Amino acid sequence: WQHEEWPKFRYDTAETDELWQQFYVNAGQSSGLCLGLSVADQQKVLLDNLVAEAMKTSAIEGEFFSREDIYSSIKKNLGLTPDKIVKDQKTKGIAALVVKVHETYAAPLSKTMLFSWQIGSKNSGHARPLR
Repeated sequence: WQHEEWPKFRYDTAETDELWQQFYVNAGQSSGLCLGLSVADQQKVLLDNLVAEAMKTSAIEGEFFSREDIYSSIKKNLGLTPDKIVKDQKTKGIAALVVKVHETYAAPLSKTMLFSWQIGSKNSGHARPLR
């Protein structure tokens, strides 16, 4: 959004082809492993990945939340029964943001999507104005 050519970036795919190929191999292996898991275990893997993403994203921004609170809040955002009631608004915000990104990652990137992510970021205390 701040780059003068956004959203029409240009790049040389030859520089990244090998990295993408390895990524696809690894992703396929991970996907195959997950498909072999029970539904409950697949749900646990998803929760663990979303919690890790929320914790890492928050740490990058200098925020540190309780893993237990993030876990409960993400469960609630996924429509599952949370382990506890979370009162901290920033924790709720980052949990909502990672769930929203997970649910919409395949949609075409747009200003509307970026702004909706920014609102989630604002609720988590990570707001930076987009123009």
